[in-house]
Amino acid sequence: MSDSLLLPPKEAGSFKQIVRCYEMKQYKKGLKTADGILKKFPNHGETLAMKGLIINASSDNLGGGGGGGGAASSLASVEAKKAEAYDLVRLGLKHDLKSHVCWHVYGLLYRSDRNYNQAIKCYLNALRQDPENTNILRDLSMLQIQMRDIKGYAETRQKLFGIRTNSRFNWISFAIGQHLNGNHEMAVEVLNAYHTTLDTSGPNGGPRFSSDLEKYEHGELLLYRAMVLEEGNLFDEALAHLDTCEPLAVDHVGLKEQRARLLLKAGRNAEAEEMYQILVEFQPESHSYHDGLRASMGLPPSTRPDANGGAATSSTPEQIERMTALYAELRDEHPKCSAVQRIPLDFLPVGTQFKTRLLAYVRRRLTRGIPSLFSDLKGLYVHAAKAAVIEALFLEIEESLKKSELFPEASADDMREAPSTLLWTYIYLAQHFDRTNDTPRALAYADAALKHTPTVIDLYLVKAKILKHAGDPVSSALLADMARSMDLADRYLNTICVKKLLRAGHQKQAENTIMLFTRGTGPDDSKHKTAEELSRATQRNLYDMQCSWYEIECGACHERQGELGKALKKYVAVTKHYADITEDQFDFHTYCVRKMTLRSYVEMLRMEDRLHGEKAYRRGASGAIRVYIKLHDKKPSGAGGAGVLGAVVRPHARAADIAGRNADGAPLDPDDPNLTPAERKRIKQKLRKAEAKAASKEEKAASKDGTPSTKDDDPDGAQLASTDNPLGEATKIVSMLQQHAPSHVETHLLAFEVYMRSGKAILALQAAKQAVRLSPESPAAHRNVCAMFVACERLFAQWDAEKPAEGEKPAVAAARAAQRGTVREVYALERDEMLPKGTGMLDRLEAYNASYLEAHGTLSLAQRSAAGEVLHRLHTPTDWGAAPLTGASRSDSARARGVELMCSADASSSLADRLDALDTLRGVLGTADAHVSSFLSASLQAFPYARCFGGSYELPEEQRPSSTDA
Repeated sequence: MSDSLLLPPKEAGSFKQIVRCYEMKQYKKGLKTADGILKKFPNHGETLAMKGLIINASSDNLGGGGGGGGAASSLASVEAKKAEAYDLVRLGLKHDLKSHVCWHVYGLLYRSDRNYNQAIKCYLNALRQDPENTNILRDLSMLQIQMRDIKGYAETRQKLFGIRTNSRFNWISFAIGQHLNGNHEMAVEVLNAYHTTLDTSGPNGGPRFSSDLEKYEHGELLLYRAMVLEEGNLFDEALAHLDTCEPLAVDHVGLKEQRARLLLKAGRNAEAEEMYQILVEFQPESHSYHDGLRASMGLPPSTRPDANGGAATSSTPEQIERMTALYAELRDEHPKCSAVQRIPLDFLPVGTQFKTRLLAYVRRRLTRGIPSLFSDLKGLYVHAAKAAVIEALFLEIEESLKKSELFPEASADDMREAPSTLLWTYIYLAQHFDRTNDTPRALAYADAALKHTPTVIDLYLVKAKILKHAGDPVSSALLADMARSMDLADRYLNTICVKKLLRAGHQKQAENTIMLFTRGTGPDDSKHKTAEELSRATQRNLYDMQCSWYEIECGACHERQGELGKALKKYVAVTKHYADITEDQFDFHTYCVRKMTLRSYVEMLRMEDRLHGEKAYRRGASGAIRVYIKLHDKKPSGAGGAGVLGAVVRPHARAADIAGRNADGAPLDPDDPNLTPAERKRIKQKLRKAEAKAASKEEKAASKDGTPSTKDDDPDGAQLASTDNPLGEATKIVSMLQQHAPSHVETHLLAFEVYMRSGKAILALQAAKQAVRLSPESPAAHRNVCAMFVACERLFAQWDAEKPAEGEKPAVAAARAAQRGTVREVYALERDEMLPKGTGMLDRLEAYNASYLEAHGTLSLAQRSAAGEVLHRLHTPTDWGAAPLTGASRSDSARARGVELMCSADASSSLADRLDALDTLRGVLGTADAHVSSFLSASLQAFPYARCFGGSYELPEEQRPSSTDA
């Protein structure tokens, strides 16, 4: 118990001043005041807690700046201050455990460190002492919505509403809590009750607004109420509400969209059709309006390919006839609209009408030179027949333009086409044949276009993409660099060039190229900065801009080159960006409610819930998991993580030079017991001077380029890569992917790899099964299932051969036996569910492999290669065949059949499939095997420009940049 829980009036006033100083960020004054109180009352818990809070806030200011990390001395100072802050708050709690102020401050400390679960616990403890403290309840509700404890958030907002019913913020937050918690009717009742509290002395008995801003906020509130009704499936009530609030709504377009959507959901299709007609008239280019219009007419709502590239829902002849008539009418009303011309190409069947509409669509775009024409029509290539029609039509256009400078079916009196029309026809044909895997013809048309007009930048990008698909990333990068050099002010060209340079393995050149568009690395900066400082400024600026695409590509480049530390640093940076984005939503929990942007706020919360399932995050997280797995595999057996990378190993100590540093440049340790006190003091002085000099230099550099000074203490990721538990770090990321991206097969493939290496058989089996469920044809998923069953058989045999440990307690042995019994039981259930019945495990795995081959072997080489690998490994005594698998004996003919399947490439086999099959062959047979050499030669013939098979493309001198490091 504190020696004085209640301060005298003078000190109580000083304590209030401490709180004000903290709120106004006057930290020095607050600390001085706190010290004054503590001199008289050293055990006053609340003052100790506030002092710790102020010290923590001042340390945040000290450590703030840049994403690359602060200087070493600054970081050490921040950590020391944070430790002091926690110690003070804990001491305050020790002296005054029942103080809501101490618990609240403790929660604020945890919140500042993003430890939200602990912060929530502290807030709840504070509320036990003061249940109606609005500040604590407000902070608790913020953390609850941040952590998506929706039920708790709704309860907290209800308590706040009960305490202060005269606050608009409490009314609206209470309604949002009920809405997010699924209590739509309660949310509507709250909004209705709030509406009755408004001043209704305005026109027509409506609210009176003192400004346009108030009118906008009220209109948003009304539309939010309609949103709640819609999500509660109260469609008729929502429509009636929209009719009432239409004169008061400011967002008229949003209101019409919601009304059309509600009419469609309510089954009032005739009215919905009328509303969508109005919307299409307003914005005819909106595909979502067209989808709604067709749905209201009983037609297929989507005519575009699905997310997986598959064809859209098929239409009946009667539906096609109705859609054709609809879009003929829309073309007459909107002759310049692209959407009404493009959409029919999706649903029209192959025939004369399709060809006529296609010609009309492409004619104008070829004449105007629209570079995105191929991207626009690419969706049609999911239909092989339509792709064939497109090819025939463009070849006909080419021939006609060469012959008469006119399009097919044009009259002789028509105006002749400009030469550029033939150029864009060449460009399209080059992209078309690249899409159909006819690389020689694609390159021929690209070269014809370059010969026709060598100054068009898009030509170099098209040819670069063709060569990328052909397997020559180096020539592709040269062409992209050539395109960039033709317009040095174009950021897009710079981006494309950097990506291709990284994929070609030219990381340093890529960094020098992207440096042209980063802050603090311009021509003027290079005059007074070293190359290392420019590089550091570039990386810091890219991190601050959350440039994920660069970090992903750069990480992949380092990973291919075996620089795992650098790769891991880039991949982890991507995951940190998404953590920062999640953290940034904190500011919007109060802002959006105050500004009444309620619909956008709810959509933002739902977007944040999907954030870690986005492609960029999945790529960065997957890369980090792969690197952690490689780091684990590189660890020597029995090592505790030492020697993961050569860069981490410290060199042996050598004689010291006069600068107080080792001969290899590493600073001496002032705590070395071999040093005399005088030497230790001299080294500490030199180290302090060196740190001060470095900090001053960084501050001067920062003042010149306007960027905060942030020295990266781990530029090569060596500290990240030196983790003692790489699988533990990988498991954290895997858990995040399993939570936010469970519908992606790669999530479960990576989870399988991690759990297998961690010895978690049940979790690995679960991941393997989930991958097969999501993608039955996946080669990796098939291999994982077979490997899982083989590994479990080996594990069980090892358990059976174990002898009881000497001196082991019976309770420990019984617990282990029970755990292993559970694993065996689960394994047996999954085995019987997934594998065909058979006399032995080898027979069952062979039957499972044969059924996979029969079901998916015709899809591609990847499936056949996976089945062949499984078959070969099962019958190889030194491989999976060494496992105690019951059944038929190992067979040489089965191994030969496995090799045959792994080598069964044909004309349709893609470059990626051939490369994967080559890696599989090398892993199974070794690099020197004759089958590997034969497969490599056949793959080189199929892809003569693929560098991974030993080929390359000889780029003409005129298509190369004038100077390059490649």
